[in-house]
Amino acid sequence: MKIFLVIPTLYAGGAERVMSILANNWAKKHAVEVEILLLANGSPFYKIDDRVKITNLGFKTNEHPFLRIISLFKLFFKFRNYVKKIDRILSYVS
Repeated sequence: MKIFLVIPTLYAGGAERVMSILANNWAKKHAVEVEILLLANGSPFYKIDDRVKITNLGFKTNEHPFLRIISLFKLFFKFRNYVKKIDRILSYVS
């Protein structure tokens, strides 16, 4: 089974901490294939197990408003392609 975890970033925060704990636990103790989908660019603050795959969909928040809209549409289509192959998904959005 494969589980996708979706969160905007893995910066230092409460939801990000919970997401990293869940991903690490499922990968270590339950031998589940875990993939974290990050919506925006950035590297994880919390330690993530090597068995957890991290995919960055590349939404750019620091661009000109027009370019941000284009980036948002690209993000939507990339995310849509991932949703097609999902067994289970858990999302935290703050």
